[in-house]
Amino acid sequence: MIFTDYHYKEHKLPKGRTFSWRPSVYALITKNRKVLMIQSVCNGMWDLPGGGVKLGNMLTDELKREVFEETGYKIKVKDEIPILLKSKYFYAPDIDKYFQTLVMVFKAVLASDEQQTDHIDFEKEVKEIKWVDIKELDQYRVAPLLLPIFKEIKKNKKKFKPFPPPRPSQNSSRA
Repeated sequence: MIFTDYHYKEHKLPKGRTFSWRPSVYALITKNRKVLMIQSVCNGMWDLPGGGVKLGNMLTDELKREVFEETGYKIKVKDEIPILLKSKYFYAPDIDKYFQTLVMVFKAVLASDEQQTDHIDFEKEVKEIKWVDIKELDQYRVAPLLLPIFKEIKKNKKKFKPFPPPRPSQNSSRA
């Protein structure tokens, strides 16, 4: 079995070692023909905000938490069905652990334009937060897993429209 690390370097699972399950969630957030991206401190690549899910928690709650931790924005998840679902094997050299991860990307919108950045770890996690114009996506070194999503956005950029905010649920007024 081959595992890739943050730098996309390949690692074989050493004999006698095991790996763990690690689901992860990411948000595709658009606004004014731009995509919200973060640049990772560890590898310099641009990625969608998101990360690992704490088992036992709802995926959408974990997505909201991860996006806020990395960007300072509060979001609303457009749909509980991911637009990308992919399994991969991942090695985290900083903690010397191997994982099988299920990556899920969801469409989301900002709950408001207010951004709080005082809690973001700009030294160890997020180097930069940026709204990237869809016409310029190919100028950024992005995580390979995102290429199918960005290819589709670029292919349809003339008809690309930001995702509308989610409609209130009919059950939302009930206690």
